[in-house]
Amino acid sequence: MEIQLQGQCQTLGSLLRHHLDRECPEDFATCTVVHPKDDHLLVCVPDVGTLRRALLAAKQEVVDLEVYMQKTYKKN
Repeated sequence: MEIQLQGQCQTLGSLLRHHLDRECPEDFATCTVVHPKDDHLLVCVPDVGTLRRALLAAKQEVVDLEVYMQKTYKKN
């Protein structure tokens, strides 16, 4: 199944690839920006549920990083 995520490019793609690998280690899943001038990310996954779980895991990773950064780099 191919899904286009409009307005997304390399940043989300880099984060999402890791989580797609974890979500479906035995199935093919990838995301790519087909052309450098494209304004969308092309995601190939077995089903929408896999993409949803990967996106939620990526979102949680960003939240965890924000919390870590706030604790580590508190302004005095």
